[in-house]
Amino acid sequence: MPNLFGLDIAKVVNNAISSAGGVRPGVLTHSNPPFERDSENPTGGVAATLTTHDIRGFVDQKEVRRPGQVGAMYESVVSILGASINPEIIPKVNDTVVMDGITYKLVELVKLDPAAALYEFKAET
Repeated sequence: MPNLFGLDIAKVVNNAISSAGGVRPGVLTHSNPPFERDSENPTGGVAATLTTHDIRGFVDQKEVRRPGQVGAMYESVVSILGASINPEIIPKVNDTVVMDGITYKLVELVKLDPAAALYEFKAET
């Protein structure tokens, strides 16, 4: 994780929020890009390598109102503490997160701070 002003901000944020008890444990399944084709089936495409990572974070429901729409819609937002990802990787779109027994597919990176302390993704169940 990047250091800002000589501090590991992501670690400071992770420790402070974790000690306050405001986060949940989860598992991130990260899809690594494939690097080589199957020599037995060169036209069959390539398979990604999946790795799992322990994380801490939380899921929130964000209200979305569109112009001309009477009611509100809700979207899931998965927030992951950057310094909690073990082993360390950068989460990305199409990764999945399992938290409280629910699987979320990360569909859009909504927000990332400069210290990579918190990743916020729009997610689908």
